[in-house]
Amino acid sequence: MVVEPLEGAKKPFKEVMKATVGDAHAMGQQPITFLRQVLTLTVSPKLLNDPSYPEDAKKRARSVLNGCKGGSVGSYSESAGIEVIRKHVAHYIQQRDGGIPCDYRNIILSNGATDGIKVCADLKSCYFFSLLIP
Repeated sequence: MVVEPLEGAKKPFKEVMKATVGDAHAMGQQPITFLRQVLTLTVSPKLLNDPSYPEDAKKRARSVLNGCKGGSVGSYSESAGIEVIRKHVAHYIQQRDGGIPCDYRNIILSNGATDGIKVCADLKSCYFFSLLIP
C-alpha cells in the first residue's frame, strides 16, 4: 500500500515500485530451478534415481539428507537449523567475504526475516540492549 504524504504534491519521480524484499517472486524474479530440484529430491528421495534430475542437484540433496537424522528432512533438527545447511551457508559467506572465516555454529537459520527478527527481539529482553535490523 502506498501512502500519499500530500495529496497532489509534485513528486521527483514518475512511478512507485513495490520493493518487498521478502517476496522476490511477487516482484517478478523467476524461481531458481536448482533450489526447487534440491527441495523436491530431499522430500522425495526416491526421485534421486530419476534421470531427469541433474547430478549437481542430486549431489546436494544427498548431502542434505546425509546430514539429517534418520536421513530424512522430516526428522527434528537442531534449533539453529540443519547443521549441513548451516555449513553450506558459512562456506558461502566465507567465499563472499573474501576468505574471512565464518563459523557455522554462529549461524541460525529461520523461516524468513520476520521470524528471525522476532527471535532476535525476544533475545533482546535477555541479553541485548539494542538490535540492528537491516
